[in-house]
Amino acid sequence: MLSVNPNLTAAQLKTIIQNTAKHTGTFDPQGNEVLLLDAFRAVQQAQPPSGTFLSFTEGNPGLPGDGILITAESSGQFFNEFVLTTPVPLGQATDGITITVFPGTGVSNFGNAGFDITTTASAPCSVQFGSATGPTGQVVFNGVTGVFTNVPLSTLLFDLSFANFVANIQHPGCVLTLSDLQIQTLDMFTVFATPITSLDAASISLGQNAFPGTRIQ
Repeated sequence: MLSVNPNLTAAQLKTIIQNTAKHTGTFDPQGNEVLLLDAFRAVQQAQPPSGTFLSFTEGNPGLPGDGILITAESSGQFFNEFVLTTPVPLGQATDGITITVFPGTGVSNFGNAGFDITTTASAPCSVQFGSATGPTGQVVFNGVTGVFTNVPLSTLLFDLSFANFVANIQHPGCVLTLSDLQIQTLDMFTVFATPITSLDAASISLGQNAFPGTRIQ
């Protein structure tokens, strides 16, 4: 169980084992039912939330390792970015989010994954800006190595504060909430600040350490 989710606590491990055990109908002298360990179900339930793999206007890369790669925008407003087909809303990100990216083959010296935030508010309170944070760790899915980044609620609230600051420069009186923010694009860079323009797969999940696959670092 810890091999698929090393972040589980002792209490969480106990709960999963109890919840997935099979009932036998047999009771001990104290009246407690004797349960039969179901290792397969326990490991299945121990896996962290995988999130949904994302689709982009540049194409749908599908799952890691499926042989489908997409290339970032080569010009225009979203130069060197991957534009989400459906923006990811942040209104329910009360424990932050986890961004997991699987860069295309041959990518080394991964630096960070960034994202562009836009607002659902109409003009003059609409804003767009970029945000980024360093990677948290590495995961493997279908034999492909990816990088996940925990974006805590504190970072999203800082982004919200910045969005309100910019909106109020444009039009005093704008009041934005987290429900007004959404992620529009993803981008990736090496440690040398070189854009990574090939993507195998990506996911965004609610909560921390909510990555697909197994953590390896």
